[in-house]
Amino acid sequence: MADGEEVAAPSGTAPPLWRRALPWVIAIGLLVVVFLRVDVGEVLTRMGDVPLPLYCGFVAVSLLSNLTLDSLASWKVYLGVAPKVTFRELFVVRGASYLPATINFHVGQAYLTYLLSRGHQVALTRVAGATLLSYGTFFGGVIAVTAVALPLAWVGAAGGATGVLEWAPSYIGLLVVAGLLYLVVLRLNPAFLRDRSLLAPLFAAGPLGHMRLLAWRLPYVVVLVAQLWGAYAFFGVSLPAGAALVLMPMVLLVSALPITPQGLGARELVAIQLLAPWSDGDAAIVAAGTAWSLASMVAQAISGLAFAPAAAKYLR
Repeated sequence: MADGEEVAAPSGTAPPLWRRALPWVIAIGLLVVVFLRVDVGEVLTRMGDVPLPLYCGFVAVSLLSNLTLDSLASWKVYLGVAPKVTFRELFVVRGASYLPATINFHVGQAYLTYLLSRGHQVALTRVAGATLLSYGTFFGGVIAVTAVALPLAWVGAAGGATGVLEWAPSYIGLLVVAGLLYLVVLRLNPAFLRDRSLLAPLFAAGPLGHMRLLAWRLPYVVVLVAQLWGAYAFFGVSLPAGAALVLMPMVLLVSALPITPQGLGARELVAIQLLAPWSDGDAAIVAAGTAWSLASMVAQAISGLAFAPAAAKYLR
C-alpha cells in the first residue's frame, strides 16, 4: 500500500451484551417518557388511519432513492482513498451496510468503512478518514439547506409557529461559523494534523474538494429532508416548505445520534417540541415518528439481507 500501513482486521470479539442492549433500553425509557404525555390508544388509531399500501410504497421508494443518492455521493468521496472502487461496488456494500445500520447510522458507516478497507487493501485509518470526509459533506449539506431555507421559514408561520422558529437564526449562525472555521483549518493545512493518516483525506480534499463533494451530497440531504417531511404529512403533520427545510434537518440530526436505534424515542421528544404548531396533537407526531422508525428498520434489514451475499463475495 502507498502509505505502508496494513489493513486492520477485526478482533473477532463481539461487543458485550450490555453494550448491544443499552441503545434499546434507552429507547424504551425515552418512549415511556413520551407515552406519559400521549395516549397510546390514540397513537395506534393514528397509525391505523394511514393507508398501508401507499405508505409501504413511500417507504420502498425512499429506501431506493436514499441508497442510490447516498452511494453516488459516497463513491465520489471514497475514490480519494480507493481509486479503483466502482459505483456498483459502492452500491452493493452500502446496501449491505443497511443491516447493521438498523442499530444505528454510525454502525452502518463503520461496517461500510471496514468492507472498503478489506476489499481494496487500503489502511483502515485512511478509509476511516474518507468516512470522516463523508460525514463532513453530509453535515455541510444540512447546514447549507437550513441556512438557505431560513429566509423562507416564516412563510405560512404564525403565532406559536413563529415562536418555535425564533431561535433558528442563532442556531444556524453557529453552525455556519463552525463550518467556516473548519474550512479555514483546512486552508491553513497544519502539518501536525495533515500528516495523520486518519485526517489526511480531509486535507487532501481541501476546501475546494469539500465544496465539490458537498455538491454531490446535497441531493441526498434534500431528499432525506423531503422524505421526513412526507412521512409526517401522512399523519397530518403538515409544515410549510420553509419551516420544513429548517426543522426537519434538526429532527434528522437527532435521529442520527448514537443513542437509540434510528433515534427512536429521542426523535419523538424533540419532534413534539418542534412540530407541535403544525399538528392537531402530540399523538400524530409520535405516531409519525414511531411508524417511520419501524418502517425504516424493516426496509433497511431487508435491503441488508438482500445485499449481504454480494458483499460477502466482494470480500472474497
